[in-house]
Amino acid sequence: MRILRWAGRFWTGVLAVSVALAGLLIGLRLLLPIFDAPPQLVAATPADGAAGVAVRAPLTLEFAGPMNPRSVEAALQISPAVRWLPQWDPARTTLTISPTEPLAPDTAYLLALGQGALSRRFRALEQPLALRFRTAQAPAVVAVLPSDSSADVPLDSPISISFSRAIVLPTELQRPQPMPDLRFDPPIGGQATWLDQSTVLFRPSAPLTP
Repeated sequence: MRILRWAGRFWTGVLAVSVALAGLLIGLRLLLPIFDAPPQLVAATPADGAAGVAVRAPLTLEFAGPMNPRSVEAALQISPAVRWLPQWDPARTTLTISPTEPLAPDTAYLLALGQGALSRRFRALEQPLALRFRTAQAPAVVAVLPSDSSADVPLDSPISISFSRAIVLPTELQRPQPMPDLRFDPPIGGQATWLDQSTVLFRPSAPLTP
């Protein structure tokens, strides 16, 4: 009986401590926002009203202080809808929004952030944010070498394509890049490299067929 009484008192004490800790955590959850400034957006890329935005450009939101990542991601919407992946800097102040597919060309987009976005100390935005931007028009091919209907092209000749505007980011230059939309008939294997942001060079892996 003494053992049962001791065990009962022990578990009663554990329960009391657990309840006290839970109450303390709830109290801190309610009080912390009072001592923290509301989160503020200090910079965005692209900026509100930007035009000619590259369809592959990442979107970034920079806040004045550390944020609660999950709440920000849940409160963020892009219209027209596009799938994206979040990436935060170590300080949790800058969110990079990376679309998993290119944005539509010549299209007006709205990036909205609701008041469900919280700071690290659970302080909410004072008002919703809305950023509008427009993507660039679809690029056009302005030059191809060898040119259309060329004859006597060397069998080891590379193939270059120049576009009317930048296609890739500067970080993608001078290194092999996949180009699933570039197709040849008869098929040609090889490697594509961007010489600059608007010119790609394709080097066949074997001599062309005579």
